[in-house]
Amino acid sequence: MKIVKNNMFDDLRQYVDWLKAKNLITVVKKKVSSELEITEVVTRLIENQGPTVLFENVDGNKIPVVANLFGSESKMSNALGVSSLNDLYDKSNDIISLIDKENNSFKEKIDTLFTVLNMRKIKPKHVKNAPCHELIYDTSEFNLNDLPALKSWPSDAGKYLTSAMVISTNPTNNKRNVGMYRIQILDELNAIMHWQSYKGGSQNENHAKDLGISKIPVAIVLGCDPVSMWSASAPLPPDIDEFINQGEKPGPYVIRMARSKAETVSRRHKNSYIIAADTVIFSGAKILGKAFNKEEALKTLKQLSGKKHKVYGGICIISPNKNIALRTIITQVSFRIINEEEIEDYLYSEEWKDKAGCYAIQGMASKFVKRINGNYDNVVGLSVIDADKMLKGIIP
Repeated sequence: MKIVKNNMFDDLRQYVDWLKAKNLITVVKKKVSSELEITEVVTRLIENQGPTVLFENVDGNKIPVVANLFGSESKMSNALGVSSLNDLYDKSNDIISLIDKENNSFKEKIDTLFTVLNMRKIKPKHVKNAPCHELIYDTSEFNLNDLPALKSWPSDAGKYLTSAMVISTNPTNNKRNVGMYRIQILDELNAIMHWQSYKGGSQNENHAKDLGISKIPVAIVLGCDPVSMWSASAPLPPDIDEFINQGEKPGPYVIRMARSKAETVSRRHKNSYIIAADTVIFSGAKILGKAFNKEEALKTLKQLSGKKHKVYGGICIISPNKNIALRTIITQVSFRIINEEEIEDYLYSEEWKDKAGCYAIQGMASKFVKRINGNYDNVVGLSVIDADKMLKGIIP
């Protein structure tokens, strides 16, 4: 992995200073509003491959807002200190291999991990004095309303912190989880954490409730270094399940993912039948998952244009008595040739988000399809016919 050593930053301020020195950031000194205006400006910037932007005067607040830090492949590469994202992806198999080595001690694994990533600067350690201790306020001096939180959409219930690192601990094993969730500011002293039931922070809360603990401590971090910010936002469960293991075929992968989802939910709903599914696209001897941004989605749809690909769907059903049924369904889909204007129009609709292969066959992307051989519902996301047959086989 080729690391651009000068691009390893201690905090967000240092990264912003580096962007200024490289003329890669636009500084806006004019007063802007945290209600809708910043979001509209940044949305247009991302759509037009615009620069990272620093708003220095948000509602007259002394705290600036930086946006579009990770809005393109080049921006992500700069932030993570790599020459290209391929350098980062190439290391995923090394990490998986590392974690699978059961004979290594925990210390050996951690040391090797940070050597692989060349990221020893962000390795967690306990210190007596940290930068977050430099200024300590009580609520009479500073409160949540003093933060330049944003209202992003007209129907939002209020203002949110959109890129805060949220740190919590599992009370059953003291393992730390770091995630990135929207935090709704209610007033000077109260906020709402928006985390879905399957997220690490929410699971820590549920573990605490099982132990009779009504509240858990949570730390919220703003302005951290870009590598730590990216790590918090990346879809990495504790066992890194969502990485594709080296040499893993699409069939075993969707079964592993579907089973992992089902088992997670089953632990919370022990007396229920749990149905979980996972889907990937297999094209050109590669597994195609979900895109993180428009550039990736554009690349994926261009790859599928005018070609055949296979949709692998995995289903897992777990019964209350813990019987497990597994099934893989394969559907072949042929796309007609799609021109770039059509792809751009489709990407603008944002229907591609959170979709394997970056398309929803039941939506606007249906016009891209030339032929389907096999189960249509499998391409949508769950073969209802197969799930029904599996249920009949597992229900006493």
